[in-house]
Amino acid sequence: MNEEASHPNIHSIIRAAIFEWLARLVADKKYEVDMNQAAHQALGTLYRKRILPSQAPGNIRFEDLDAHRVSSDIIRLVTQTFWELHLQGILIPSSAWISSNSGYAIITPYGRELISENSERIQTHDPNGYLDNFINDNPAPDAEMMLYIKESISVFQNGHFFACVILLGVASERLMTVLAENLRDSLGSPKGTEWFQKKYTGKASEKFNAITNKLLADYDKELESEKLKEALQGIVKLTFETIRHARNDIAHPKGREFTWNEISGLLHNFVQYFKYTNKIIAVLVNNPRT
Repeated sequence: MNEEASHPNIHSIIRAAIFEWLARLVADKKYEVDMNQAAHQALGTLYRKRILPSQAPGNIRFEDLDAHRVSSDIIRLVTQTFWELHLQGILIPSSAWISSNSGYAIITPYGRELISENSERIQTHDPNGYLDNFINDNPAPDAEMMLYIKESISVFQNGHFFACVILLGVASERLMTVLAENLRDSLGSPKGTEWFQKKYTGKASEKFNAITNKLLADYDKELESEKLKEALQGIVKLTFETIRHARNDIAHPKGREFTWNEISGLLHNFVQYFKYTNKIIAVLVNNPRT
């Protein structure tokens, strides 16, 4: 792959630049997208970030960019981003776009709603950017949990909502197990080992309650000091239970269906759920009872 295209965040940068361009159009109530203009917005951003050595002239058509020092890999990533937005229901391609990677597309009503969302919401339409929320955290995320998270965001992009919920459920339980293991290790042996063997058992909800009760019993002061007690009893518990119930609805069919927005919300909340849990793990690591 070309050196510019191997930049670790290149796909996210391209996607964010195009999304920003779409947001400006929606704000002006303009829903027809000139794909050449959108592509040049992405290339301009890459140039300003010094990923591209030069900025292609704005009057050059997208399919002719390879003649102006824009690598085929960059062009491929821009094209891939357009198609991802189409598959996610954000853009409807015109016949010209389908035949030549140019022309016009229309921002769908759903796309307008998504693009107009609060900017503070985690953008689940960006897989690489979504995963960065975990990868860059400290302590580093559990490798096994990350396998499930990567799969969940992947199937979400392809509209497989049941699969996404199931994978999130497995990732959630793994996250709780990592928290339990850290609690066990921080309490030391025999206290932590006995708790883990005798209390961290049963159904997922019973295991979660065992963790919560032990944390509040042995680390109440530290959690209160770090403002994590409320998070444990609030967003951590709520997200865990929401994902667990959604997964159970699939395992025990009740005719449950999920919308894109519902699953996007679960993915969004999982990030906050993970970050607060990770902060609790950091408290345990820094305050061993042994």
